Amino acid sequence: AAAAAAASGGALSAEQQQQQAVCVLNLLALGAIGRSVDLSGEAALQAAIVAAFDGTEEMKQAASYALGNVTAGALDAYLPFVLEQIGAQPKRQYLLLHALREVIVRAAARGADGVAALKPARDDVLALLHKHTAAPEEGTRNVVAECLGKLAATDAAALVPQLVERLKAAAGGASLP
Repeated sequence: AAAAAAASGGALSAEQQQQQAVCVLNLLALGAIGRSVDLSGEAALQAAIVAAFDGTEEMKQAASYALGNVTAGALDAYLPFVLEQIGAQPKRQYLLLHALREVIVRAAARGADGVAALKPARDDVLALLHKHTAAPEEGTRNVVAECLGKLAATDAAALVPQLVERLKAAAGGASLP
């Protein structure tokens, strides 16, 4: 109901505002929990988070945060879904890339263990990010750049040279310092 009112440009009733606030609070709480606890056993969780992508802007942002953090806490269970959805859902791409950014940030924050957990999917993540570097929306390109930078920082010796090579290739022979 809140999503329908927001989508139609109508004002939310007090009850709808309260429902939205509860939804946002629950998404943020689930994200915070999912960051450190594997919630992959909660069968309805993924669908509930994805459904919030159809809500108000605040709900969408909270859903992106929740999906990213839940994924960070259960990479094997959720990361393939997030990567697949980035390619399959162009209208949600920006929010899904923000979720991926949360995954990368949380993996890096966990230190060597987090980086090691993300490493098996690193090539897939890189390929997906490189595919979206030329996205038409500046906001999407900015999130992709942030993801690439944060991911490269997790293994600078291996990944920074790859970024430099891509920069040289993109410059197309232009002289780079």
